[in-house]
Amino acid sequence: MPAGNRGLDLSADEVALMSQLGIAEARIREILAAEASSPHPSGLSTTERDILRSAGARGLDDPPVAHRRRQRANLEALIQACRALLQSAQDTATVASRLHLSEEVVVNQAHHVPPQLSAIVLPAIGLTFPAWQFTETGTIPHLRDLLAVVRTEMPTLVLTRTMIIPHVDLDAGNGGLSPRDWLISGFNPEPVLEALRAIIGE
Repeated sequence: MPAGNRGLDLSADEVALMSQLGIAEARIREILAAEASSPHPSGLSTTERDILRSAGARGLDDPPVAHRRRQRANLEALIQACRALLQSAQDTATVASRLHLSEEVVVNQAHHVPPQLSAIVLPAIGLTFPAWQFTETGTIPHLRDLLAVVRTEMPTLVLTRTMIIPHVDLDAGNGGLSPRDWLISGFNPEPVLEALRAIIGE
């Protein structure tokens, strides 16, 4: 990969998470390489274009270049979301200790139909459990109910982001809560389940 992309070198696990979204590794690397390898058609440097913009110049980014930049920015945000998920995720032994269960039971719960714990098998680190579903004392309330709605139809990254990002319809009086915080606070789970049903198209 070109030197400018070293900070975005992808691990096998990051690629696996994004492949769940239907994004092939070859396409990921193509987008990352395009912006770095494509000279600007105007022939102007970034600094020169910034100076011209500050003077009111327009049209310095043609549509294809702007589109490539948006693609790259979106992909970089997706990569960072993958890394955040992986950095906080827990392995089987950690989950077993947290839940006071054997590792065999934890694995069985992950593979149960519908799943009783959210998990994904990744090429480098194996069976991995996103952190959003756990509290200091166990799992979040109604976890099995929401996993029964989601089943295996929602990619791990999408489910993780859905559960940790504040939702406008989950307003407890101080602004929207994330579905995770809503459930931990003891509120009615139905709005969370309805939001998940809407995402998977039920």
